[in-house]
Amino acid sequence: MTDYRSRVAALFKRLGVEAPQDAAFGLELRSPIDGQPLVTLVSTDVTMAGLAIERASARFPAWRDTPAPSRGAVVRGFAERVRRHKATLAELVTIEREVVQSAWGERR
Repeated sequence: MTDYRSRVAALFKRLGVEAPQDAAFGLELRSPIDGQPLVTLVSTDVTMAGLAIERASARFPAWRDTPAPSRGAVVRGFAERVRRHKATLAELVTIEREVVQSAWGERR
């Protein structure tokens, strides 16, 4: 039997993302294949969500006023990171779906 939690944690680490494992009030994601735990996501409450929305709203005017070529560079940078980590992201999708073709099937 595969240890999905360890595999997912290793993939998150490869992506440079910290995977919370045992959050007190987290949402435990389980494999649809065999129900094994994959990762525990940190949940939030209405107050914390409201603060995140306020921060995003406060930053939006600066983003809106940023010249389009600069905003495009940010989007291209994100796309480049996705391309760079395509194999790792595909592994995550494969763990969830256990079908490699699902991960590689979408093209830009």
